[in-house]
Amino acid sequence: MPLSAASCAQSNDISRWFTLVGVAFSFLSTFFAHGFLTLARQAINEGKLVSRSYLVQNLVRNTNINLLGIGITLVGLQASVGTLVSKAMLAANQPFAANPNSTLVSLDVFSLQASTNTLLAHFLSIVFTNLILGAINKVRAKPIAG
Repeated sequence: MPLSAASCAQSNDISRWFTLVGVAFSFLSTFFAHGFLTLARQAINEGKLVSRSYLVQNLVRNTNINLLGIGITLVGLQASVGTLVSKAMLAANQPFAANPNSTLVSLDVFSLQASTNTLLAHFLSIVFTNLILGAINKVRAKPIAG
C-alpha cells in the first residue's frame, strides 16, 4: 500500500482520538481517587467504618480503568509513531514538496508527549492503588492482641 498524505492525516486523527479517550479514562481514575480521599477523611474525622470489601472492590475497579486507559493510549501512541514514520518517509521521497499533510509539525510531537504523559498518569495511579491494597492487606493480616 503506497503512502499518501491522506492516509497520514487519517491515522493522525485516529491516534489523537485514542489519546483523548486515554485522557478521559485518566480523568475518570482521578475522580475515583478523589472519592477514596473523601472516604478516608470521613473515616478519620467522623470515625466512620468502611467495609473492606467495598474498598477493595473500588480499588480493583480503579485499577481496571487504568489498565483500559493504558491499552487505549498505547494504541494511540502506536498510531502516532506510525504516522510520524510515514511522514518522515514521505518527506524523504519528496524533499521539495509543499504538502502540509506530509510534513512533520510540532503538534505531532506534542501528541506523542500527551500520550506518554497519559501513560505515566495511569501507571502512577496503578502503583498507588497497589500500595493502598498492600496497606489494607497488612492491616487485615495483623493479629488482634487481646
